[in-house]
Amino acid sequence: MPLSFPRTGYFLCLLLCCTSLKTAAQLAHRLDSLLQADTPRAFNGVVLVEQKGRIIYYKAKGEANREKHIPLKKEDVFIIGSLSKQITAVLVLQEMEKGHLHLTDTLHRLLPGLKAPWADSITLEQLLTHTSGLGSPPDEAAPLLSRPGTEFHYSNYNFMLLAQVAAHTSGKLYEALVKDLFKRCGMKHSSPPRGYHGPLVTDYAEMPDGTWQVADNILELAAPYGPSGATISTAADLLRWNHCLHGGKLLQPATYQLMTSRHASRQGHRWGDVGYGFGVQVDSIGNIPEISHNGNFAGFIATDIYLPQSVTSIIILENVNAQNQDRNRTFYYHDLIREWVRQQL
Repeated sequence: MPLSFPRTGYFLCLLLCCTSLKTAAQLAHRLDSLLQADTPRAFNGVVLVEQKGRIIYYKAKGEANREKHIPLKKEDVFIIGSLSKQITAVLVLQEMEKGHLHLTDTLHRLLPGLKAPWADSITLEQLLTHTSGLGSPPDEAAPLLSRPGTEFHYSNYNFMLLAQVAAHTSGKLYEALVKDLFKRCGMKHSSPPRGYHGPLVTDYAEMPDGTWQVADNILELAAPYGPSGATISTAADLLRWNHCLHGGKLLQPATYQLMTSRHASRQGHRWGDVGYGFGVQVDSIGNIPEISHNGNFAGFIATDIYLPQSVTSIIILENVNAQNQDRNRTFYYHDLIREWVRQQL
């Protein structure tokens, strides 16, 4: 029997493997060079890139504490900002799968103690997609910015309310729900901020005069915002989260499809007109689908990007937040790494 076809297949496989390894090495070299730059600012954080279970890049650069000159480690713990929203969204969707709620339910039905005048007109789906009309301050007396279901207004308050819903319908504290979820995913170094007493890198927020401010009471400040923007985690744990969420371990296929479908348009983002699902951004650039979110809280910024076609995760955490009203500068390294990975992988 001729052996040409098996040999051809073997050599083709070997060629593709070598090409993939070469591409990964080239990307790692480019990222090494990038993280050594100091303009428009210096990078200070952790970068983790994985494709199909293989770590392409995983390094830390900078300091965990500038005053004590403590270098960052890959395993260091950060506040992940609005990456927290997808965690809260999963908890709500799991309650839906159990039959405890429907996405068309109003807040008044699920939180009868909420006396806000808009409680009977805002649905859970509108909270999940930032189309509730609510602003960011948790103020029940504040008027809506728009009629529910008509416009996108990014609001942390949406997810603070969703956390109350999940707690009410499950009969458990939100913090207990999150810890159970993290245990299921093997995320041993992740936690809601309330009650957390473990290690945390020092946060540095840039002031208008160019100085850097440290919030000494960062965990106290973060505690109320766990569901929307202050969950605590590591790069490796966020990779485990991606494995769980996108690997089908947390939601039924139909529910996951619902979560990662475009329900609203987030206009004015620095990436352009970005679609929004339930707690995640969803987009397709050059026919490459992408599920993502950025986050910032006090002196922390974060990015988590998942490319389903190539099964690629891009996770970036920093403990410096260059908040000078120029988000292109703030997320300069995050956006460039995103672009390079998309190009080469």
